Amino acid sequence: QGYAGTGKTTMLKVTKELYEQKGYNVTGMSFTGQAADNLQRETGIPSATIHSRLYMLQQEELQPARRPTVMETKRQVWIVDEASMTGNKQMLELTQRASKQNAKLVLVGDGAQLQAINAGKAFRIIYEKEVCDQTDMRDILRQKHENLRKAVEQTVFGDIEKAIEKLEDNIVEKKRTLNRHMQITNDYANRSKEERDKTIILTATNNDREQINVYIRDSLREKGEIGRTGFAFSVKNNQEVESKKSFSERDKVVFLNNDRALGVKNGTIGEILDLHKNGDISIQTEKGVKNFNINKNYNWIDHGYVLTNYKA
Repeated sequence: QGYAGTGKTTMLKVTKELYEQKGYNVTGMSFTGQAADNLQRETGIPSATIHSRLYMLQQEELQPARRPTVMETKRQVWIVDEASMTGNKQMLELTQRASKQNAKLVLVGDGAQLQAINAGKAFRIIYEKEVCDQTDMRDILRQKHENLRKAVEQTVFGDIEKAIEKLEDNIVEKKRTLNRHMQITNDYANRSKEERDKTIILTATNNDREQINVYIRDSLREKGEIGRTGFAFSVKNNQEVESKKSFSERDKVVFLNNDRALGVKNGTIGEILDLHKNGDISIQTEKGVKNFNINKNYNWIDHGYVLTNYKA
């Protein structure tokens, strides 16, 4: 159990090294593809989504004659990051499979942060019931400014009123939804391209996300920051619901589904470099340019200027 900013990632780097020195094979997993990518990039631990790792284990069971790899013959440590997002069903399967393979299961997260979308609060229950060895990380290290650190500590321990008081000089409150959306749009659109690339806009609801994305695209189009013309395509969201959305060159987009062949994860951010009416599209991501056809190969994309808390 570690609060936000207490150094969990740094701790996991050292954890990997120590376990490997003792002959363990360390692998990681997380609920979202983006979180798994971050875990691997920041710690060096080979990581995947929980769903894909469980699927892989299921497939291995169907191939009893398959010879295990050298790494698989080592003692196993499975590290689950952002474990608070794991529902009861997945947690049960994880613990059962870890027991079956005699793997050490390490759950890392914060019970007060984002909870599971699926039923249950497995991580919090495991922590509160003290059913296994556990360690608390409480010292906030990320915020170097004393005032910010105090505000984070007060937020973590539930004193939201005092945390807001600490930050009141940096908070702008707009009670009317339209005014709030337009203020966010103007603030974002009036920044330089370099500043926008370092800015993230988060909302609690998909309705707010959709509306602010529309306002921002309209504003950037008027400024000539994205293509003035675009093409509409049928795209899917995470629930497989299809809708028509228009995209333009230089649009910021987010991928909504893991695709190993394409090399993207749910939550990968990119910028459209080239776009054609037939659906051919090129998107620049931090892992290179992704070329595909929206109509034929992959259509789980959306505008990415605004994200929900869970997607971020």
